[in-house]
Amino acid sequence: MGKQKRLSTLSMFELSLAQCCVGLSIVISKFLLDIVPMMMLMELRFLIGAVFSAIFVISANRNPFKTTDNRWLNKKDYAILFLQAMCGGFIFSLFMLSGLTYTSASAAGIITSTLPAFILILSYFILKEKISPTKFIAIMITVAGLMVLAVGKGKTLGNHESLLGDFLILMAVIPEAIFSIIAKWQNAKIHPTAVAAITSSMNAVICLPLALYQHMTVDLPVLTLTQCALLFTYAITGIFFFTVFWYRGINKTSANTAALFTSVMPLSVVILAIIFLGEKLYWFETAGMIMIISAIVIGSGRIKLREARALITV
Repeated sequence: MGKQKRLSTLSMFELSLAQCCVGLSIVISKFLLDIVPMMMLMELRFLIGAVFSAIFVISANRNPFKTTDNRWLNKKDYAILFLQAMCGGFIFSLFMLSGLTYTSASAAGIITSTLPAFILILSYFILKEKISPTKFIAIMITVAGLMVLAVGKGKTLGNHESLLGDFLILMAVIPEAIFSIIAKWQNAKIHPTAVAAITSSMNAVICLPLALYQHMTVDLPVLTLTQCALLFTYAITGIFFFTVFWYRGINKTSANTAALFTSVMPLSVVILAIIFLGEKLYWFETAGMIMIISAIVIGSGRIKLREARALITV
């Protein structure tokens, strides 16, 4: 009864892939912000995400307004979905894009490394999830790995463009953590694709007046084919694929275990920067990556508590 539940390989892959989608969207959004005004970018993202998700749901012959056990969604369900839409969509994007206006994508990746700690705290106080010794060891390794990554990366980046940008990125982490808690707490059996379709539609409606107001003063630029492709990728990865993979993964484990996998997001930002931006791989980044991956393996139950202690003492 006291045994740690081992997380399946599929769930680990789904949670990791969901966070990679967020990392990719952060890198792409930094590029798009130099071309498309912020509120228009948010509206286009949610609109594309809503249309893509709706087409996917319809093609699968699935009713987005019914649960998987064939019950119509009630007012409580819609209220929870609206809260998710605000936290994981509108508020998160508003703070994240505002922050990226003043600071770099790499800095954003470092600051968002605080996400595991926020989810851990919220899961303890809201979901009443207990933290086992193995989970505690894993989270400590995660924090240490992210600190190594952050301190070293900070030296290579130099001074950030603005403390305001860093603060806004940090504020984006809080609603993102709340989104994960709600996803675990939600009782209604709603298919992840339906969640993506409904929440992105809600966000598109919320953003529309702000986008139209911005359009009165700034014209939407004519985008190239490459820029349109990046916009489409930004929308479906950060909305559709993230929601689907994160929901599938978090429904099979506890929130504090899922918190470990949020460390994949800043990790993916670093890797994407190396691959696509030509940044160098430094020793501290390698060390931080090894620590984070080790923490995920331990926290997911792949290594027993005694083995984890031995790993720390070696």
